[in-house]
Amino acid sequence: MTKSGTNEFKGTAYMYTSNTHLTGNKVEDYELTRNRDHSTTYGASLGGAIIKNKLFFFVNGEYQDNVQAGPSGIARSGANDEWSTNGIVHRPFENTTTVGGRTFVGMNNISQYLSEKYNYNPGRYQGYSLETPSYKIMGRLDWNINNNNKINFRFTHTHSKYSSNPSSSTTPFKDSIIYPGGVDGSAGKSSSGRTANTGLYFESSRYMQEQNFTSIASEWNSKWGAINNALRFTYSYQNEPRTYEGGTFPTVDILDQGSLYASFGPDPFTEGNLRQVKTFVITDEFNFSSGIHNFMGGIQFESNKAVNGFMQAGSGYYVYSSWDDFVNNRAPAAFGVTYSNTGDGSQFLANMKYQQLSFYLQDQMNITDNFRLTAGVRFELPIYPELKNNYNKNFAQIDFDG
Repeated sequence: MTKSGTNEFKGTAYMYTSNTHLTGNKVEDYELTRNRDHSTTYGASLGGAIIKNKLFFFVNGEYQDNVQAGPSGIARSGANDEWSTNGIVHRPFENTTTVGGRTFVGMNNISQYLSEKYNYNPGRYQGYSLETPSYKIMGRLDWNINNNNKINFRFTHTHSKYSSNPSSSTTPFKDSIIYPGGVDGSAGKSSSGRTANTGLYFESSRYMQEQNFTSIASEWNSKWGAINNALRFTYSYQNEPRTYEGGTFPTVDILDQGSLYASFGPDPFTEGNLRQVKTFVITDEFNFSSGIHNFMGGIQFESNKAVNGFMQAGSGYYVYSSWDDFVNNRAPAAFGVTYSNTGDGSQFLANMKYQQLSFYLQDQMNITDNFRLTAGVRFELPIYPELKNNYNKNFAQIDFDG
């Protein structure tokens, strides 16, 4: 249900806000270091009559200005900076890497090299906040055609997104193959992955999960003698792609002495990641009473279409044992390139369609003031249209027993 307009014009406006200035920044004598973080909601609504007693409207809009703190990890400003496995300052030791050591100088040099060599901006790597705005809009029309017929139309659309860290793994193979021993004498993604304290990842390695939802609905309520009838129609579209900063570029992990040093390029599971669902439902339902009987029946048709996209390492995936190996175009320690089985090499999208036809009839019998009996019947017919590319002839002809 949503609000509807009346004969009187009414409007509202509102704002809610929360930010770091409204919260404390000290725990006893410890001063907290925080990135910018705030959320402010602006909203307004208006309703009234287009034709008094006949046609009404109501609209509402809301915008949320969200800024959330980014990663807390920072690069060392110098070789003497304190480091711990659970601390904010990353990189445990100095080394001989040509990129500038395990300090902010090294990260700046990587960014500059990628910009000059490949015209690629990997984004920020520390001290930044993330903007994740969202909005909602809604509109409704109510039309009183006459005493026996009323129609309403509704439209809603919402858009939101949230930012996520990249996948913590650094290779599709076993850790011990690429970086045996790790930084603490053990092999494992917990000690050497993208989100571990041994390294830093650029902003391009994060991803935004978008959430878009659109809905259109209408309802016609009518009265035909003793019969009340409701005809309803709804359509909804859910669209949830992933987006990221920097544009198309391979996923690249740079190792140093067996642990992650830096990551740039999109998360390996983000390129082409998509969820889409379209749903259409139409229902006609009637009610009427006679004596002790209260009948309710209807017919409904529902159609769903879902699309799913996933292609691991869709832009390519490379792990280099050192920054020198990357700069000097030496062979990577591991790599992966994903190809689609489609004829033109484009990404394969899984499509599924599902439909259902339903009939139902119910009788609620008020036999006495203290005894009520309800009986009904429902028939459902599921329909599965042929799935595109659902049959692999070559695979079906393989003789696994031979």
